[in-house]
Amino acid sequence: MIQYAKINDKEYPFFFGMREVLDFSTKNNVEFDDVQGAVSISMDLFYELYEAASAKGARRADSDLVLTALEIEDAIDDDPDLLGELQSLFEKSKTVKSLKEKGEGKPKPSKKK
Repeated sequence: MIQYAKINDKEYPFFFGMREVLDFSTKNNVEFDDVQGAVSISMDLFYELYEAASAKGARRADSDLVLTALEIEDAIDDDPDLLGELQSLFEKSKTVKSLKEKGEGKPKPSKKK
């Protein structure tokens, strides 16, 4: 489900797909159930996940409105309330809801060699 956040008077699409969430989980050695907690305590991780969701959202919405991690950081600096709005997009995503409801959201990240 594509969700939108109004940033600088433009509606930016975000999409938290399975690939984005699980790639983030594996890359950062965070279990799926801990992704939300990880992004809430580390702004670097937050910006990384939301940059990926912005890119996927723009592709799925056929939009050229894509935000980089630095642009997301600047937007939050300009409007601190945006942080909560963006966090709610992740919480409302179909991928997260579906995996939690089915109890399948616990894949273990692969060990880095």
